Amino acid sequence: MPETAEHKHVADDLLLKVSQATSGYVGHDYLQELTKFITFTLGVRYALISECANESKTKVRTISYVDRGEPLENIEYDLAGTPCEIVMNGEDYFVPKTWSRNFQKKSILNHMFQFPSTAHLPAK
Repeated sequence: MPETAEHKHVADDLLLKVSQATSGYVGHDYLQELTKFITFTLGVRYALISECANESKTKVRTISYVDRGEPLENIEYDLAGTPCEIVMNGEDYFVPKTWSRNFQKKSILNHMFQFPSTAHLPAK
């Protein structure tokens, strides 16, 4: 879809808001403020930022994980059978409804599967 002037304005406005919300932070504090900002701005319960936890790229660990804007203890989990597995291959993943049906494997993230939609984006 071609970018319109309205899309550019919305994107610029969002980038300005992210910058304002996180400008006083660096390192882990920056990532924590960013995930908190995501939950408040998008009206979502959970937001997390994760990284590879092993050389074979079969596990990830969160480096910032929040529930309703409150920091949670970071976790490590297997990628297999999770939406993160798709993202680790460099693809965006968005499902507006019934996403949990696609991921029935028991996972440390099962508590998230009760929600109707999800979006996952690789850092590029």
